[in-house]
Amino acid sequence: MSEEKVIEAEFQAQLMLRFGQLDYVRCWRQNAGGVTFERRGKVQRFRSGVPNGAADISGIVRPDGRRLEVEVKGPHGRLTKEQEAW
Repeated sequence: MSEEKVIEAEFQAQLMLRFGQLDYVRCWRQNAGGVTFERRGKVQRFRSGVPNGAADISGIVRPDGRRLEVEVKGPHGRLTKEQEAW
């Protein structure tokens, strides 16, 4: 794992801890991933989780139920077109 990814993951973890201390915020990590496999001689990819571009952290802010969406990037990270659209 690159140093930038480690910094991003550590910051994200700290941010989730801080949000967890706030009684008016409920948030969660949006996991996405995929697996590549071979079926009937063809290589296929199965994707699961949130759509491309979805923020790393999502949640709800009480009392009125506003959405919380936070994208975490390392020092040199750039938003993808899908993330900008999200």
